[in-house]
Amino acid sequence: MMVLCRGQAGTYVFKQGDPASMFFIIHEGSVQVDIGGTIKKTLSKGDYFGELALIYMAMRSATIKCLTQCLFWCITRTDFQRTMESTVRKNYSTAKQHINNLPLFSFLTDQQKDSIAYAMLSLKYQNGEVIFKEHDDANSFYIITSGSIDITIKGKQELTLLPGDTFGEQSFLEGQFRSGTATSRGHSTCLSIGRDAIKEILGGQITNIIYYNISKWAIKRSQVLSKLSNIEIEKVLRIVKFK
Repeated sequence: MMVLCRGQAGTYVFKQGDPASMFFIIHEGSVQVDIGGTIKKTLSKGDYFGELALIYMAMRSATIKCLTQCLFWCITRTDFQRTMESTVRKNYSTAKQHINNLPLFSFLTDQQKDSIAYAMLSLKYQNGEVIFKEHDDANSFYIITSGSIDITIKGKQELTLLPGDTFGEQSFLEGQFRSGTATSRGHSTCLSIGRDAIKEILGGQITNIIYYNISKWAIKRSQVLSKLSNIEIEKVLRIVKFK
């Protein structure tokens, strides 16, 4: 159920770090998006915001300020999540298949894999669409299911990730920010899960995933080791003991 909400010019819809309870669609007016004190963009009639914190059960990752008098169509967290449930069920089998095929999750129990698969969402991106930017708040983790994703750090392209690759492991740690920018090359699809959801499922086992991904990225960025195939990289990582 949607309700019509009003915002006065100069007032805040919510601030970065606030708890999330609503999803907003702009009916009239325009708002400013601020992340960490930097103005990122302006949204206007027909645009929407607030979905990420609801999807990932996280705090607000940006501050939204009304630039003019605004009218919003608002959906509560409960109604939003109820709407998303059918989508989650459709994604389950695809997510479970990818999780089973990833050495990254090989140490998990079947119950943990099921829980992660149920919590994942399938997100589609257009060519050139930015998934997240360097220094953004890290609140979600991704598995590429189709297409490819370019990772750039300080404006320099570091690597291109392909189906089966993962990124965004910084989200497993509180208070972390993105170390690079992720951009879709062509059309791509990713499975994604929020920080709070995966921390609740895995607990202390998160450190295994963090060290695994850090090691894999280090190998891919090495001038010598980057020549290894994905199968050879996985063999190397299986030998490494994470403590």
